[in-house]
Amino acid sequence: MNQHGLKFVVKMSRNAHLRNLYRPALLTLPIHRNELSTSCISNKNFLARSDSYGYKKPSIVENITDKVKFYFYKHKLLAAGYYMYERVADDVDYASFMKAFSMPDTFNSWFLITELHLWMVIARMMADPKSGRFIRNVIVEALWKDVITRTKKLESEHATVVKSQIMQMSEEFQAALVTYDEGILSDDTVLASAVWRRILSRQCDVRQLEAMVKYVRQTIFYLHKVSIEDMVYKKKIEWIPVNEVFKSLPP
Repeated sequence: MNQHGLKFVVKMSRNAHLRNLYRPALLTLPIHRNELSTSCISNKNFLARSDSYGYKKPSIVENITDKVKFYFYKHKLLAAGYYMYERVADDVDYASFMKAFSMPDTFNSWFLITELHLWMVIARMMADPKSGRFIRNVIVEALWKDVITRTKKLESEHATVVKSQIMQMSEEFQAALVTYDEGILSDDTVLASAVWRRILSRQCDVRQLEAMVKYVRQTIFYLHKVSIEDMVYKKKIEWIPVNEVFKSLPP
């Protein structure tokens, strides 16, 4: 990607209010889950670890306490990431989505729909500077575990071929996140181009394209109104029925 491409978020964004809320979903994927620093738990001891500030180093008990807190906090976020994935894989109405947008009932269609909804969830999680990156990584990890499980059930290809296809899907997934990030931070023309090329596979009518753009905009807006605490701890995500989006379009 050239230098111009790396700066698209700033140069192409026309929705300033979204720029203040939205954080791109990609941001150097993948990042190992251990990158979640203990500093998110023990910032109070940061200065205490530096003799140059004249503070006393934490005691052994304090260090052990910090590690125990971090252990439980990390596993809480781990569970939250898998739950966020389940809210997509289990709660999105795939059948209605495929029917509304004339998508074939195939594994690839399932993946594209899942990818779109995961991107919207990840974008919301990335607004949390403390734990967003960690939860994002867990969600992506859950996706590929599910993909591998589902491909094993197909039993239609050799293992080597399946592995190669999954690697290709991984590359396309990361490219899609960039494309969707660019689209949501730009105007509807750019977003329409992104969904037309990716999830709609360049095959749709004008009404379907308009509905998809509206669905994405409304869902992003809804997710950013729900607090991260509600999403992670109260497990609150309610997907907008795609049929309602079509009904709201002008005739």
